[in-house]
Amino acid sequence: PPRSPREGVFARRLHLRIMFTGLIISACTLGVFVFSLWYYPGDMLKARTLAFTTLVGAQLVYVFQCRSERYSIFELGLWGNWYLVGAVLISAGMHITILYHPKLQSIFQTTALSTDDWLLVLVFAMTSLFVDTVWRMLKSSVRKHFSMVKV
Repeated sequence: PPRSPREGVFARRLHLRIMFTGLIISACTLGVFVFSLWYYPGDMLKARTLAFTTLVGAQLVYVFQCRSERYSIFELGLWGNWYLVGAVLISAGMHITILYHPKLQSIFQTTALSTDDWLLVLVFAMTSLFVDTVWRMLKSSVRKHFSMVKV
């Protein structure tokens, strides 16, 4: 249902959800950065590129999570808002261009990523989606359980 005009933008504990997801994305980004410094000793350019790409990927995933407070991406589907899908594809394309175009690599101080690097980014960028989906399933389960209890 639509929100009441008197209800604030951050009502229904939305601010807590935003902060929690932000913490997850931050932890994942920092985790990728630290891991890549360990895996590629001394390669700060690779570590920064991996962290940057993880952050961008996590934000592009998170935008789909923001479509609904109640339903997950898997319940809503990805294709319900073509403008959003288009914006995400354009953003991802621009980011990939920054990573692989030599002139843009020098401007943005990035480097190309290997297949293994992309797998690492994918796993960590999707972590907030996994946590959010599990959280929504738990909330739904609790809501159903207590709606069956008659007092």
